[in-house]
Amino acid sequence: MEKCLDNCLFRYRKLNNDAEKNVEALKKNRLYFSTPANFNDPYDNRIYVDKDKIEFVIRENWEYMDDFLNRLQESNPTVAHFGRALWMSNKKTEFQINFLNTINDLIDQIRKNYRNYMKIICFSEEYDSELMWSHYAENHKGFLIAYEKEDIENGTIYSKDKNINKKIKLSKVQYTNKQVDMTESIHDYLLKYCLPSNLDVSNLPEIPNRLLTDMATTKSESWKYEKEWRLIPRIIDISQENPISYVEIKPKAIIAGTQCTNEDKKALVNIAKGKKIPFYEMQISSGIQYSLEIKRIY
Repeated sequence: MEKCLDNCLFRYRKLNNDAEKNVEALKKNRLYFSTPANFNDPYDNRIYVDKDKIEFVIRENWEYMDDFLNRLQESNPTVAHFGRALWMSNKKTEFQINFLNTINDLIDQIRKNYRNYMKIICFSEEYDSELMWSHYAENHKGFLIAYEKEDIENGTIYSKDKNINKKIKLSKVQYTNKQVDMTESIHDYLLKYCLPSNLDVSNLPEIPNRLLTDMATTKSESWKYEKEWRLIPRIIDISQENPISYVEIKPKAIIAGTQCTNEDKKALVNIAKGKKIPFYEMQISSGIQYSLEIKRIY
């Protein structure tokens, strides 16, 4: 590896339909956060909940409904009266089915909202991955931007064009064959924030930030070729969209793909010169092995 690229992470970028957006962002030293709803992995930041387990807990609690209604009689006799009338009526089964459907719908909505609320910027450890150039840089026609790890963590955060005091964290993605299990935490979250209750739920724990961080940085083993790192919020909230929009960081270098056109390379070289940073291009190895080589142009 070129010494200039030591301790760097890399962003693969396209130069076709996304050319204007990606080049303008490069010129302004901006890295825009994306939401997992727009990622190519449908499991990415998908909250895993064992719905069967939650239904089992609910049905188990229903066995104590008579005791609950008796206790409720002391604090809220009116609600207890209507609750007992419903529970003893021929509408009981219909109520149970509707309640379970409501729980399922709430879980699905939480999943959907969170994948639109979370903000992430993705990097790779490698600049010479043939697959990454193909998948994320328009079949090697695009370019790559190198950033120092320390610069990434110390970048200035913006919400639209307003500087905001938000903390971010650079984390390495872990690859495994199991999703992060959020069942217990989502069960408590439903009780605390989504379902009407006469019980005191104030002492129920919040979702641990550690668990949310694990979910944001865990992917299937099938993606391990990406050797990914992620820039994420230090504090994660599943209930509302994170306001961060982009981070401002000066690149360490620019690298053109093997299929990048001369016109595009010329434009990228001019940007590199303006920023006084090195410009490289990837080349197909002349040896017998499948590999890419890097050459400094400026």
